[in-house]
Amino acid sequence: MSEAAPFEIEAPGVVALESSHKSSTVDETDQTIDWLDVFKDSAFNGEELLTMELPRRRYFVGEWFAEADLGFIYAARGVGKTLLSQALANHLSIGEGKLGEWTIKEAANVLYIDGEMPLKTIQERARGFGGLSPKIRYIHHQLVFERTNGDLNLADLEIQEALVHYIEKEDIEIVFLDNLSTLVQGLREDKADDWEVMARFLLRLRRRGVAVVIIAHSGKDATNLRGTSKKEDPASWVIRLVERDDPKMENGASFLSEFTKDRNAAG
Repeated sequence: MSEAAPFEIEAPGVVALESSHKSSTVDETDQTIDWLDVFKDSAFNGEELLTMELPRRRYFVGEWFAEADLGFIYAARGVGKTLLSQALANHLSIGEGKLGEWTIKEAANVLYIDGEMPLKTIQERARGFGGLSPKIRYIHHQLVFERTNGDLNLADLEIQEALVHYIEKEDIEIVFLDNLSTLVQGLREDKADDWEVMARFLLRLRRRGVAVVIIAHSGKDATNLRGTSKKEDPASWVIRLVERDDPKMENGASFLSEFTKDRNAAG
């Protein structure tokens, strides 16, 4: 597991790192499936597994963030999770350099879906990054409301279906969901069964090779991710941010980042 690392982010977005429901179900296919034939054709033995020629997974950041990953970045309110996520999304769209000590390996088509921040704040932070790549796209809750007079609710199956098609059409490779509390409505956070509607949606994206990064709040104890732990089960990695006091930081955020889960870690 990766060691905790202290971050300092000077607003807007300069990062330094010290060492140290809509109801009907949408089917993937309309045709009748003979599951017995599917299992017969899909099963393989141990020898076949060892001789399969499988492509190496693409890694976007270091050796911990790869294609088709599901990752979480969580913290208490006001620690800096959105600022870090926006900086990470921007660096991924450019595809070079470092974010703190995280090495960005290659550029990717990024979609950032925002459910909370004012659009003007998003713009100001983007300008603070020193320019954005055309490889990053935004879907903002306010513009969706102005066009529909409705909420951007990712628990809605109709919205899920439209997003899947949009992501495929635009060849999106990484999706940021900021944040879970505002983008997913009508689900009881502490009920594992309620999360199924989102779990299926996230799995659809990952099966298409799309990585998903979810920004979320910590629970009352400020230690764990808020709500049911079931949402973390399929995650490749989970990062927790912990606020730290830095008297030198006048405008920005200072926090420790630590992996509470890192399935991609070597060893």
